[in-house]
Amino acid sequence: MEALRAPASYAEYLEQQDLAKSIWVRGEVFAMSGASRRHNRLATRLLGELYGSLRDTPCRPVNSDQRVRVDEADASFYPDVTVVCGPDAVSPVDAEALTNPAIVFEVLSPSTEAYDRGGEFAALQRLPSLTHYVLLSQDRPRVEVFERQGPQSWTLTVVEDGAVRLPHGVVLDLPTLYADA
Repeated sequence: MEALRAPASYAEYLEQQDLAKSIWVRGEVFAMSGASRRHNRLATRLLGELYGSLRDTPCRPVNSDQRVRVDEADASFYPDVTVVCGPDAVSPVDAEALTNPAIVFEVLSPSTEAYDRGGEFAALQRLPSLTHYVLLSQDRPRVEVFERQGPQSWTLTVVEDGAVRLPHGVVLDLPTLYADA
């Protein structure tokens, strides 16, 4: 990903968010390109499945318009779907940015896959609340689940058939999730 322009202050970045969604990383602003129809269908199906699964829990899913802030990394992101459990915690520099996601989901796109796997995941790992980072292929049924084992330890489980099991009783059936993707 290439930076849009010279570094700006975080306050200037926030003023621009009404015009175009972008990512902030240590003073650099990166444009978020529009997603494909397939990407959007998969993210929408995922959000619906999570909403139903989490209905009677202290957790709730939010869509890609919700900013997630990692103050320690001086970075803000717009994950495809974020699950938050308990009350919202927000950044002292951005009252609209959540700082306590439990699960972050990204539908992989050719233009952002490397960053989703690298820089974004590295930053998000600094959030103690994050227990799972989940990557979904948009090309075929394939879900990669990174699960926190300790402060700096994660395990990877790849599911290409059947169901993905996550905390709070969430079970994502891949044939259902990918039915019209």
